[in-house]
Amino acid sequence: MSRLVRTAAVFAFVSVVAAGALHAQDFSSSQPILLPPQFYVGDRVEMRILVRVGSGVSLTVPKSLPESHWIVFHSITVAPHGADSQEVRIDFTPYHPGTLPFPPIDLGRVVLRDLNIYVQPVLGSKQVGLRPPFQQLLVPNTRLIIGAVVGVILVVPLFWLGFYRIWRKKLSGIVEKVRENRPYRRLMKNLKQLGQNAGELTARDFYIALLSDLRIYLTRKTGVDCAALTTSEIEPLFPPLLLEDSEHATLVEIFRYGDLVKFAGRSASVRQRKRHIDALLLIIAAGQRRSVQRPVDAGDEGGEPPQKRSVRFAGGMRKRRFVPTFHREPTPRTKESRQHVDP
Repeated sequence: MSRLVRTAAVFAFVSVVAAGALHAQDFSSSQPILLPPQFYVGDRVEMRILVRVGSGVSLTVPKSLPESHWIVFHSITVAPHGADSQEVRIDFTPYHPGTLPFPPIDLGRVVLRDLNIYVQPVLGSKQVGLRPPFQQLLVPNTRLIIGAVVGVILVVPLFWLGFYRIWRKKLSGIVEKVRENRPYRRLMKNLKQLGQNAGELTARDFYIALLSDLRIYLTRKTGVDCAALTTSEIEPLFPPLLLEDSEHATLVEIFRYGDLVKFAGRSASVRQRKRHIDALLLIIAAGQRRSVQRPVDAGDEGGEPPQKRSVRFAGGMRKRRFVPTFHREPTPRTKESRQHVDP
């Protein structure tokens, strides 16, 4: 009896093991799909395998990831796919070119074996040699700078030999005209500014500044220092201004009126001051216009160039041209009132 029981138990155990072995082998797998299809050393790749198993059989994710010398496994997932199949996804990174075998992947009732991957070499199958070194690079715009320097070196002497000799007289004439017009521009600027401040100065301060500007202008036009000359001594110096008789008389009148205000205490309203400023602006502008329109080398008579002038004063003293000192009487800058009118 005991022998019969023992024989039955051994038969049952063998049957269970054989059935389990047959059931474990009852599966099929599709061709692995690699994403991306071609990859290189260090690329992260995903392998997808579709496994068909019998009904009621489920695959399980291994508790520990497989280990390989040249492959690092990141994750293994299993997801159902249809009625009788499941999809296995293996995420890994290879670190050696060529064909690499996968270790067995244990999914519980199914073990995936004989999985291989091919890793593309980075340099290809042919041996690649080093390129020759590049030539030394130039600093940006080097050729442009060198060409500009060479052009300047060549053009400047040609300009000096050609154009400068031809246009030298014209250039000197233009420079001379600019120098001659400088006293006129400065006087006109000072007269306009003085006319704007006519109501802020006393009559005496106003005519001190006005006559001082006129004396400086005459000094630069005639070459005679007019800072210390009286009105009667300045009047013979008016011809270079090219004034008409009425303009000449008006200018003398302004000088004499200013002397009365400065030395005799005569009053002058703001309207009178601005009237003198407007008259001077017209007189000086008209004289400057005539001097510009006058021929450069036109003499007084016979077409000869004008000679240097000498002035003879009343006492028989003769004063020749000399370098002016441009002396100017001090003008008070203190604003006594916004609208000052002398009593």
